[in-house]
Amino acid sequence: MKGNTFILYLLFWLIGSVSCQAQSIKTLRFGMTGGVNAGLIKKDHLGLQNILWRYKVGITVEKRFHKAMALVGEITYSRQGETVNADTYTIQTGTIKDTQIINFDYVAMPIMLRFRPRSERVFLAIGGQFGYLIDSKFYFASAPDRTTPFAHTNKLDAGLIGGVGFRLGRHLVADLKYFHGMKPILANFTAPDPQTGVPTYYRREGWYNRVFSLNLTYYL
Repeated sequence: MKGNTFILYLLFWLIGSVSCQAQSIKTLRFGMTGGVNAGLIKKDHLGLQNILWRYKVGITVEKRFHKAMALVGEITYSRQGETVNADTYTIQTGTIKDTQIINFDYVAMPIMLRFRPRSERVFLAIGGQFGYLIDSKFYFASAPDRTTPFAHTNKLDAGLIGGVGFRLGRHLVADLKYFHGMKPILANFTAPDPQTGVPTYYRREGWYNRVFSLNLTYYL
């Protein structure tokens, strides 16, 4: 929680800083962005499970090169993951139907090229995204306070991002994006074998982020 609070304070500070400069920079537009994430994880052997609904919030900058083309960059705090149907067992309740929640939080930095065909309000966007993992955990919906962190994760995430959007006016933009992660979430590692003590290389199952997001951006 402390890490999450620090990131939110940082984002608000950046928003305040860029808003003071926006009037003096004519070639750039700064803004605030946020939205809803529908997170999934692609697993090598299990495939996709159930959507985890979370959120994203951050700042954005737009550099227009042409009436119909612009380069857009963002820095966002993005919460994502997925949910999995699972059974839990206790002596008191026996076996009950439950939901396992898998959560990964990133500072995400997408960079996209926006193109407006015929300079209409509707636009297409495509680009790449990098992310830095700041928190990872899983828990059961029946016991949300009993969380377990993931061991051996890749701190960096990377993939392709694209989508379609609509300009609601001079200041407001709505868009739907899809992020296709290409770097594994879990990292391979070397550790002593529990029985022999010999250093052993363990290869993790491939997990990859898949995130749909519905966003609203306000440009100053």
